[in-house]
Amino acid sequence: MPLEQNKSQTGLSEQAGRFYFREARFLMTLPGRILVRTASYVSYIVFMVAGFVLAFSDISQLRVAGIFILVFFADMIFHFGEGDEPFSEMSKERKVNLARYLSPAAYSALEKSFDRSLISRNNFFLETAKELLSRKEIKEGLIRLDLKPEEVGHKIISLMASEENRNHFDKKATLEMAEVLVVNAGMRSILNNRQFIETVDLFSGLLFVGDEKTDRIFNTFSVEATDLELAMLLSSLKKKWSFSLPSSVGGFSFETQRELRHRVVNRAWTSRPTPMLDKFSKDLTDLARENEVGFIIGHGNDYQRLADTLSRPINPNALLVGEEGVGKETIVMHLARQIVKDEVPSPLFDKRLVSLEIASLVAGASSEEMQSRLKKITEEIFMAGNVILYIPDFHNLVKTSGNYYLSAADALMPITYWHT
Repeated sequence: MPLEQNKSQTGLSEQAGRFYFREARFLMTLPGRILVRTASYVSYIVFMVAGFVLAFSDISQLRVAGIFILVFFADMIFHFGEGDEPFSEMSKERKVNLARYLSPAAYSALEKSFDRSLISRNNFFLETAKELLSRKEIKEGLIRLDLKPEEVGHKIISLMASEENRNHFDKKATLEMAEVLVVNAGMRSILNNRQFIETVDLFSGLLFVGDEKTDRIFNTFSVEATDLELAMLLSSLKKKWSFSLPSSVGGFSFETQRELRHRVVNRAWTSRPTPMLDKFSKDLTDLARENEVGFIIGHGNDYQRLADTLSRPINPNALLVGEEGVGKETIVMHLARQIVKDEVPSPLFDKRLVSLEIASLVAGASSEEMQSRLKKITEEIFMAGNVILYIPDFHNLVKTSGNYYLSAADALMPITYWHT
């Protein structure tokens, strides 16, 4: 963590005692909250209709009143999604009620979790994690960490179903847990220079509440606090930053497909085209050049070891080993982005990182035809001299069944490594 951020976090921790969470509606009964919510919705509808009617009145005083009401609603729409007050206007008063700084989405998630926790007598933090997991921005953040939201959800449900989790949480305890979460989320929000406490701050705050069950969820999936917070931060800023970050960071793909700029020859014009390789592969450096891939969260040490290995003059080969979903392909994609940015060691400068698609290569081809394709691809790689070959699911090449795969392994023996 940068020194400046360390100083900010230390200073904020010292002020944590200033923050508290108190919301009148949380002190009501569930029917009371429903009644208040319904009454507020009806009031908004009535005032909006009245505003339109009065704005077209023949009486000038009524017309002014109608316009005033419509301006009020226009201001609400303009500030849609914001809390009552931004942190930038936080007063220097001794105590600060963070309820005023909750965004509507964060407040809604808290309220739903609070109600469900009271009804089920479940752990409030687990109920909040479950509720937040239904939000799109939380799912996108987890996906960036190479986690499957449904697997995280199953773990939460299994913990909630355990007997030890039940019959221990009354309303007072739940209110205290809600305050602990909001205070921690507020501190994360301030550290990240937000104006309001968002749903992503609540999810990041779960890592700091000190709850055994909640910690067990994050420990199961080896989630680090800094990685989670960065992933959630980028997820919440997707709309603002999607123009300058890889679309994989933005969490969406463009609906209109555009042709990638395929750059085969290096800048020194010493390489050669590779038409057969291009036919049965995907050029990851092309994708990185178009901001389609390349962002990485965590795995910094793994990436550095990979780059160092591929840069050595003798045996520049690497084999990435790990369970599915741990981030192997993410590291490879990041290498492609670093190559495009010219931020790699000199032996990797201006290379092409190409992913060989074995399934496409094998499909519909006889053994002889496949051998011919592989021979041609091998020749093109050696002639080009600027290709780093990536073979995903490398273990498929050594299957004990299927002549095609065995033949592919034999034919690729000269280049079954990262070739530079």
